[in-house]
Amino acid sequence: MNAMKAGRAFTGKSKVGVFNGYYHGSHDYGQAGQEAKQAELTEHFSRTAKAHLMFDGNFRTGVDRIVRPVGRGLDRVGVSANALTCVGLAMSVACCILIGNGRLQLGLAFLILTAVPDLLDGAVASAAGTSSKRGAFFDSTADRVTDGLLLCGVAWHLAATEGGTIMVLPMAVLSVSALISYERAKAELLGFDAKGGLMERAERMVVLGFGLCFEALLIPVLWIMLGLTSLTAAQRFFKVWRQASDEVVNP
Repeated sequence: MNAMKAGRAFTGKSKVGVFNGYYHGSHDYGQAGQEAKQAELTEHFSRTAKAHLMFDGNFRTGVDRIVRPVGRGLDRVGVSANALTCVGLAMSVACCILIGNGRLQLGLAFLILTAVPDLLDGAVASAAGTSSKRGAFFDSTADRVTDGLLLCGVAWHLAATEGGTIMVLPMAVLSVSALISYERAKAELLGFDAKGGLMERAERMVVLGFGLCFEALLIPVLWIMLGLTSLTAAQRFFKVWRQASDEVVNP
């Protein structure tokens, strides 16, 4: 990344090309890729940045101070990052079933149990020195599966207790959440920054937990989540749009 920043400074352009290859005889063999492609693989999906993704901004320093020593301790006793990711997935399945069967408070407990391994797996991978693209891909995919399971559990519960079309509400939240994740992934692939917004993944989990704790507020909480998640999607869209427009004006 330092080399890429230096390239931008030297050329005065916001995007630079990266060439990886070798020379043999009279033939050049190589593969050219955009700097943004590498940024997506190393930054967006990096397991070592997991705590940062879950708690950006003011929470970052405090969370890092807690999870790093815990990660080192788990590594010393032989717990791997992949094992933690699998535990988090198992907890999310249990959470989905509990919520779907109307056990919302118990579902809240398993929501917390789902979040803890999700927060610690990056710290363990960093302590063990086992961060890899394979693990990062697994981790990111597990996050999307977890999001789907939790909100499907809520839809199941609403279908059983409320009837009608209200079960579509958590599915709408899930759809817009997926859009937010896609916007960031695509933006970083193109070399732009799409971080930030009012309702990122950590905030969604906290607000959903509030709705599970107070059942009477679950539907209003889902409407709030839908509104703020949609606003976050719009924020990211216009943030990237402005960056892309500047590049068109100043190529």
